[in-house]
Amino acid sequence: MREITTGIGLLLFSNGHILALRELRNKPQYHKYAGMLSFPIETFDGNKDSNLTDTLVRLSREELGISNADEMRILGIIPTVFNPIPERRDIHIRYSLGAFLGDPHRIFVPEDKDVEIVGWMKPEKLHASHPIRIEVKPILEDFFSRKK
Repeated sequence: MREITTGIGLLLFSNGHILALRELRNKPQYHKYAGMLSFPIETFDGNKDSNLTDTLVRLSREELGISNADEMRILGIIPTVFNPIPERRDIHIRYSLGAFLGDPHRIFVPEDKDVEIVGWMKPEKLHASHPIRIEVKPILEDFFSRKK
C-alpha cells in the first residue's frame, strides 16, 4: 500500500476573484499537464511542514511569490477530503480559503518554475475553463455549495 500524499489548494480571493495559475510541466502520475489552469496546490512535506497551514505558507512563497505574511490571511481549511484520481486512492486533496490583502495589481513572481500566474479570475470562469487540473471542478463545486 502506498503512503498517503496530501495536497492542499488555496482559493486566494481579492474582490470576488481568485488567483489562477497555469501548469508549465507534465506530471502524469498526478494527471497534471502543461497548459492546465488551476488555483495553487501544494503537497504537504513532513520534512518542511508541521501542518497544512505551514504548507499553505510555503505554497504562497513558492507558487505565488508572496513572502510577506501581511499580504495574505488564511481564512480556514475546509475539512472535506477529495480523492480526485479514482485509481490513486493514496492522493488526498483539501482546500483552504484565503484573502489577499496586498495590492491586487502587483506582479506575482513564483519561485517554482513549474507554474506561471494567469491572474485574477472569477471562480465560475475557472470552473468553466479548459483544460483545468482534475482537482479544480470538485473543489470549486464544493466551494459553490457552501456559499448558498
